[in-house]
Amino acid sequence: MMVARVAGASSSTSVPQPWPASFAKSAKAVSAWNWAEPLDDKRQEMAGYPVAAWIWWAELLSQDRLATEPGIIWRTCTGQLPPADRDTWRLWGLYPGDLPDRTADLLQSAPLKAIEKRIFMKEAAHSQGGSNGTPSTLVDWAEWTKRLSSTDPFDPRVGEWTCIAIAIALAEAAVRKKRDPRVLHPENVTVPESWCENRILTWEQWKNTVRTDGPRFVRNESVRDQRFSKGDGPDQVAAIATILLGLLRRSFRWPAMWNPVEDRRLPAGILRGLLREGPCSSLTAATLEGALLPRSRETLLIETLRGTGFYSDENTAKPDTANDAPVFHTLPGLISALTNARRVLEGYQLSVQDYRPRQMVPISLTQLTGRDWGTQEADDVE
Repeated sequence: MMVARVAGASSSTSVPQPWPASFAKSAKAVSAWNWAEPLDDKRQEMAGYPVAAWIWWAELLSQDRLATEPGIIWRTCTGQLPPADRDTWRLWGLYPGDLPDRTADLLQSAPLKAIEKRIFMKEAAHSQGGSNGTPSTLVDWAEWTKRLSSTDPFDPRVGEWTCIAIAIALAEAAVRKKRDPRVLHPENVTVPESWCENRILTWEQWKNTVRTDGPRFVRNESVRDQRFSKGDGPDQVAAIATILLGLLRRSFRWPAMWNPVEDRRLPAGILRGLLREGPCSSLTAATLEGALLPRSRETLLIETLRGTGFYSDENTAKPDTANDAPVFHTLPGLISALTNARRVLEGYQLSVQDYRPRQMVPISLTQLTGRDWGTQEADDVE
């Protein structure tokens, strides 16, 4: 089989009319599948691998790795797959916000035991897009700040400082009330109505508002999405970091490779690509890498095993973890790093004419990731 990637094509919910004809002609010329046509019995019975595996391969090969919406192959084929097939559910998990219509009834009617690993799909679909009105949850808030940033990119509510302030408040609440890590989800957090008043804010006015009336967890905490957290310790850290990343991007729609719970992959390139969607300071970027990248988990394991006889670097002049991002064992460590990043940002806040706020973004020329990273001053930023 052959799959061609359309240069410059973006994911959308509708397929341009010329495409099916072009695909059919190209597929016939090279004796390849035409993915724009409905599945037939021949392809359903293809020997060697289930058809869902072929669609998975073709979709990820033809899509940009940061794509958050399905391409033509996924939209055309996935609705025809048998729901009794385990591979079908794994494929549907790539885009939980764009599930075929019939999956809604399947998720509601199937026994809990049969879908316990698919619950995240229902919750993820619920938290894909925000409301167009006054925001109530962090998902709505992300959409609201995206719209606000298009008209006033310097409003302090849309910037990195606010995102960090929210993350710190949630982490402190989780530590103080020993909250179940599975409820650390943006749909379980509300923002005050006072945050959305239509007025021009100075830095001091906004900081006072955040200090006196911050985000809160909802009482029922109904959404439990395994993409954010599944347990204690490092999973709590990852949950808060994931929420922070979504706030910086102003979107909680994630690339396909990040969605399936059982097959989640987060290479460093994808995380850095997501950070480019929500530019932030070097300290914040390093904090997110330390909290989310798989390599940081490996580094944490190495630190745990030092001196046990299982691992030793006595003869190593410079371990390969020396220049890694900082590793966070617990939420207090993450809070400390984010507090430091917020303090550095405050040193680069300005007020221009009529006290209009401005934020300069400090970028480190040599990313400080040593053992004393959390206490470093931002002396090497430009």
